[in-house]
Amino acid sequence: MMKSTIKIDYFKELEEQILDKDKWNRDKFYVFDHEAGTGKSRFTQQCLGQMTKTQKYKVLYVQKFKKDKELEKTVERINHYAGREVAGYYSSDLRREQKKKAKDIQILCITHQMYYQVCKGNNLELTKGRDILVVDELPQLIQEIYVTRDDIGDLWVNFNKDGDGAGGELAQSLLDLLLERRENKGDTIQYIDFRLERYDKFRKLFNRVKSSRNVEIKEEKEILLKIDMLLNQPFFICQNRFVLWEGGMKLYKLKNNIILDANGGFEYKYRLSNQFEIKSQGKKYEYQNTNLFHYNIKTTKGNLTKNRKLMHEKIVSEIDWNNISKVLFVTDIAGEQNLEKEILSYLRFYGNNLEEIQQNFNKVISIDHFGNLIGKNHYRDYDTIVILKTPNYNYISYVLEYTFLTGDVIDGIIFEPFKNEAIEKIRISAVAGEFYQAIKRINRENKLKSNIYLFSDNMDAVEMVKEQLTNIQYFLKEIDLDERKYNSDNRPKTQLNRLKEILMQYKKDGVKEINKKLLKEELDIKSPNLAKLLGEVQSFAESNNIIIEKGRKIYFN
Repeated sequence: MMKSTIKIDYFKELEEQILDKDKWNRDKFYVFDHEAGTGKSRFTQQCLGQMTKTQKYKVLYVQKFKKDKELEKTVERINHYAGREVAGYYSSDLRREQKKKAKDIQILCITHQMYYQVCKGNNLELTKGRDILVVDELPQLIQEIYVTRDDIGDLWVNFNKDGDGAGGELAQSLLDLLLERRENKGDTIQYIDFRLERYDKFRKLFNRVKSSRNVEIKEEKEILLKIDMLLNQPFFICQNRFVLWEGGMKLYKLKNNIILDANGGFEYKYRLSNQFEIKSQGKKYEYQNTNLFHYNIKTTKGNLTKNRKLMHEKIVSEIDWNNISKVLFVTDIAGEQNLEKEILSYLRFYGNNLEEIQQNFNKVISIDHFGNLIGKNHYRDYDTIVILKTPNYNYISYVLEYTFLTGDVIDGIIFEPFKNEAIEKIRISAVAGEFYQAIKRINRENKLKSNIYLFSDNMDAVEMVKEQLTNIQYFLKEIDLDERKYNSDNRPKTQLNRLKEILMQYKKDGVKEINKKLLKEELDIKSPNLAKLLGEVQSFAESNNIIIEKGRKIYFN
């Protein structure tokens, strides 16, 4: 049975924004930055459900996920608080007749992807007559489209002679534009607006190609569609390719527009446009029982690619395995497999796989990656997180976001990576947001003593994270990557110490020899794991005149 455990006072301003028509504004999004883990999404769903008992306002509720029946769960929660069926959901895989019901329902729940379609001007019938828009975390609305040298090559191969050679001339002109940028400006990013008159030459060549013959082949149609899109909108040139986005995109609004985002107070994107007004809510939790161990080390994609095995090897040995119960490792997709290997290697005497290791010393070990964390509550009772990656996106994505939200670009403007102040603020705050959201996956209700291991040299982003975690216990640590040496002191001691105790008890009791099979039974482990443990205590045994032979026997002198 559902019941409300949410403290209303913390959400009073949010409730007023939803219900009080005098506070509505069709030109703005009000961004509420209630702290992650405080239940802002559930409170909003509760508020909307209860609202339907007295008001007829129609709502569009947008959330990130559909998977794991998240949309159905949201609908169920709203209907519970309404006491009747007032909410439903719609997604692209539903049948056409279900769209009519979706249009009529008082509270319609959709995903970020469906909202993206609405912002493109599609499915607007779903929004007709609606009053309130609630977006649970603003989605990424600029999706990059690339026109590469291979695409230009396809244009030349398929349309070289079309339009009396216009296809070949167009392909060469586009290639020359790329080559000029690469030779003269290196890694910089240049904005070009092909809609301007000075670029009419490109469009005229393209029109000659299109009018020269009917195109029937699917692959050829796709080539022309991509080139057509390129020639009729602005784009950027970077990394030897054209980067564009779907035109006509804009943030869709209703009469009352609300964004729920725990990152809203520090993510710089919300300060780029007067479309947003931040409603700062302060902090609810204190983190004096949480340790933040920060290692100032480069963990960007490039650095990990060069030194991934060594870095994982060293980082795994930095974790104090004796003082954790459940630990979440966060890296990138490419690093998950290698990271698991290094964890298995470091804890090899406890088992041959993660399942065995977890059983042998009663701890939980999970590995996940950035891009797969936001909105996840699987790790809410974990007490430790290890962040091994600085989650930078391609720099062009920050430039595109800046362009979309400000429009402050002109034909020919050049952006140098890491030099533009506004774009740097977008990048750094976005990294901080990823760190913060990852950290808030664990110890969700802030009731546990917990540990955060954060490996990154992005000091500005780390400072932003610290500001979100009131009274966090911060420790700046060092790690030496030059030495291939484990910190074996941090290994979990449970079985290792138990083995030492058993051996010393046999010696104390005057036993002269034992069969190793007895140790297997006492420790409840398999032969390969016992062999690993005995290897670990070899020096201890020798110093106590205990002889561990390769065979079945152990001798006590």
